[in-house]
Amino acid sequence: MKCAVLISLYNAEITLDKTFESLKTQTFQDFRIIAINDCSSDKTLELLYKWRLDFNDERFLIIDNEQNIGLTKSLNKGLVLITEPYTARLDADDYWEPTKLEKQIAYLEKYAQYGIVGTWYKNLTSKSEKKVTTPVTDTEIKGSIFKRNPFAHSSVLFRTALIIESGSYDETLRFGQDYELWLRLLPK
Repeated sequence: MKCAVLISLYNAEITLDKTFESLKTQTFQDFRIIAINDCSSDKTLELLYKWRLDFNDERFLIIDNEQNIGLTKSLNKGLVLITEPYTARLDADDYWEPTKLEKQIAYLEKYAQYGIVGTWYKNLTSKSEKKVTTPVTDTEIKGSIFKRNPFAHSSVLFRTALIIESGSYDETLRFGQDYELWLRLLPK
């Protein structure tokens, strides 16, 4: 497998099907899913097993936390199990356009000097849809990173080794663990 999709879930039964359907329709399918159920009390775990049948056991690893440890620790727990060169992050209430992985992997394959790529995204609510544009070039990202997070967490694809070598996510942080990681990676 060329890519891992890392997802941590907590009581995600309402959004989980749409999230995994977006993985099923990706034009790039050479990926493995690492799903961490963070001690959900709803039907999240049951739905994960249903989706694992859809993808097949070899492509879908489920880790079931015995207690709720939070997003940051769950992500690190999953990261150490990833052997693929690329990792894509996905939140349980998000979904991707069908060509997302294909385009991002092609970009990192072509440009070895880059370690993380992201996308623009839409914030959807029951009442509105807002397109969010983020900086595009390396220069724009570096010029704006101290003002705002340049990457939506569910939009990124990164070189797995880069994240592991940088110490992964800071487990002292409950929120903003992605932003702190991007700041730490800035020199690279």
